[in-house]
Amino acid sequence: MHTRLFLPAIAALLAAQAMTSPARADQPAGDDPLRIYALDEERSLFDSGIVSWERFISDLAAADVVFLGEYHDDDASHRVQLRVLDELAWRHDMQLSLAMEQFERDVQQVLDAYLRGEIDEEAFLADSRPWPNYPEHYRPLIEYCREYGIPVRAGNIPRRFASKVAKSSLPEMYGELTEEERPWVAGATVNEHNAYYDNFVNAMGGHGSGMSDETFAKFYEAQCIKDDTMAESIAMIRDAGPDRPVLHVNGSFHSDYGLGTVERLIQRRPADNVVVVALRPVDSFTGLMPFEDRELADYIVYVPGPQWGMWKKETMAREAAAAEAAAAEEAAAEEAMSNEE
Repeated sequence: MHTRLFLPAIAALLAAQAMTSPARADQPAGDDPLRIYALDEERSLFDSGIVSWERFISDLAAADVVFLGEYHDDDASHRVQLRVLDELAWRHDMQLSLAMEQFERDVQQVLDAYLRGEIDEEAFLADSRPWPNYPEHYRPLIEYCREYGIPVRAGNIPRRFASKVAKSSLPEMYGELTEEERPWVAGATVNEHNAYYDNFVNAMGGHGSGMSDETFAKFYEAQCIKDDTMAESIAMIRDAGPDRPVLHVNGSFHSDYGLGTVERLIQRRPADNVVVVALRPVDSFTGLMPFEDRELADYIVYVPGPQWGMWKKETMAREAAAAEAAAAEEAAAEEAMSNEE
């Protein structure tokens, strides 16, 4: 999908280094079954496209920036994120940064204070506006970084500014920023009507949804300023430390097809090696069709969805009920025969 080279020699070296790394103090949970496919044909050794966890991680470890596109409420996807963070952290000797859509730039000082142990978790949560699913889905990432001294960048625009764009206009939002607020918003943004706009309109229900073109335009501007702010946040990390890779956690829409935040990062740092991963929950690994859309990402990782294995449970329940009914019928027949005797 993107113009990137996978270097086997570098991957082998990283793998060897990982094998000699000290044992992890607390191995993150992550025993979910996975199916990983390289949608970029150059990244796979086999026509099937399926790749091992080791090869997948080795490729990610050779990247400058890795995007993990999630479905925000999917449990297994978040467990994979923790596994990836752990693997990359040890392969880079903890010299990487985590950047997150889920925290906004104006809470960076609070986030840093918590990571340094200067405030407790109660104070951190009170002042950082965490997402409702923070405890189960994002806390493990933050606690991991806190334990190992990994910096975390609050990358998103404060939601009140994005809301201002959606309700009024982009120029009005920029015009009302104070000197203190200015660093919390991307210095520049564009909102051209390209493939990303088409995807956005479809995600919003299409032009038949009843929204006017003007409303669509404002909502799209708000979406774009989020993407540019997150892209700029990643670029700032890379500019400050070109040798420090970045793992970025975001909703999949912001990175699918190499658009959104990905495209805007590449505009800022075209030489960076960027790898895009789409995490997708499924109810079964039967009938997967990863190559229906090769442009989706560099990798697609299928994880157990909410109904994972439900067909098996239902089948077992039906079989148990049938066996119980048969046993009851047999017992009734035996009783009838006994009464006749």
